[in-house]
Amino acid sequence: MNRTGAVFIALSLGSLPLLADDLPAPIVDVHLHALAADQQGPPPLAFCLPLREWPAHDPAGPYVDTFMGLQKDPDQSVRDCENPVWSPETDEELTDRTLEIVERRNIIGVASGSLTDVYRERLPQQIIPGIMFSVGNNPPPIEELRAMIESGDVQVIGEVTNQYDGITPDDPRFEPYLQLAEELDVPVGIHVGPGPPGVAYLFGPNYRARLHSALTLEEILIKHPRLRLYVMHAGWPLGDDMVALLWAHPQVY
Repeated sequence: MNRTGAVFIALSLGSLPLLADDLPAPIVDVHLHALAADQQGPPPLAFCLPLREWPAHDPAGPYVDTFMGLQKDPDQSVRDCENPVWSPETDEELTDRTLEIVERRNIIGVASGSLTDVYRERLPQQIIPGIMFSVGNNPPPIEELRAMIESGDVQVIGEVTNQYDGITPDDPRFEPYLQLAEELDVPVGIHVGPGPPGVAYLFGPNYRARLHSALTLEEILIKHPRLRLYVMHAGWPLGDDMVALLWAHPQVY
C-alpha cells in the first residue's frame, strides 16, 4: 500500500458507512471544499475543461478583468470552448449538487469551509469536519479550537491557507496549532502549491510562488515528529521538492 492509501484509511477509520450492495467502494477525498457559491466571484462562473491555455493579460489593465473574463465568458476567452462547465448560482444548489455526487460515488470527504456544518448535517456518516483558516487572517483561538476538536466538531486541522498570506509553515504564529495537533493526534492539511493563476493580483497580495516548495515544511516536521501531515496540492509544480520531502520524512502524505 502506498502512503496515499494509508492516509485515506487512517483518516476514514470509524467514519465509513456500511457498504450497501448497490454502492461502489468508498472514495476518501481528503480535500473537499465546502465553500459558498460566490467564493470565487459573483456566480455563475465557467470553466472550459480541459483548460488548455490561459488568456493573455495586458498589464495596462487590471488582471481581475482578465481572470473574470475567462470565467464569465469562456467562449470569448479561450479557443475551442464548446461545452463550458457552469457553477451553481446559490449555496443551496451548490450543496445539493456536491452532496448528490458524494452519495452516488460513496465519498467520505474531509470538508472545510463555510458550508461544512451544512454538509455534515446532511451526510453525517460521509463528512469528516475540518477547519479552514490562515494564522494571518482571524484564526480560531487555540483553546476554542481545542474545544471543537474534543467535541468532535473538528477532526482535521485543514485546509490551512497560510500560503495565501505569505506565511511559511514555521512561522511562530502557527506553532501553537502544530503543538495542539501533535498533542491531540489530529491530522493537519496544509496548502502548499498553486492558487488561482495570478492570485497575488486578485485577493492574495502576499502570496508568493516560492512557497510552493514542500521543503518549507521540513522544520516543522523535525520539530513535531509525531505530526500527521498531508500536503494539499502536493507542492505543484515543484515536484522534485515534494519527492525529496517524502523521501526524507516518511510521516508525510
